[in-house]
Amino acid sequence: MEADERSIRQAFIRHLIANIQCVGCGERYGRKDIYVLGHHESVWVSAVICSRCGTQGLVFATLTSDAEFEVQATEAEEAAMLQTLPALSIDDVLDVHAFLRDFRGDVRALFEPTETPDAGR
Repeated sequence: MEADERSIRQAFIRHLIANIQCVGCGERYGRKDIYVLGHHESVWVSAVICSRCGTQGLVFATLTSDAEFEVQATEAEEAAMLQTLPALSIDDVLDVHAFLRDFRGDVRALFEPTETPDAGR
């Protein structure tokens, strides 16, 4: 992807996300609250930090071939989904700590799909 095309897509993503409301306070995000972290194939990842209440979140958007974006999970949907999950335990935190302590790679590698031993079955 050329630098100009990437820049245009990042600007469009910022524009799209600026129309999402913060799940914490309902304020819309300003352009300075949105950080486009990068993309893998057609999926773009952005971080948001509400300048009003400080709530942080991630927004995933998919770019289709005809330049339309589909927001995969808005913060409100994500918050609703998180309400149905069990609370984190100290064991969960320790498991993530142990994983990250031994992890060798960058942030992108954390989100890359890995093959499981059962994949061929």
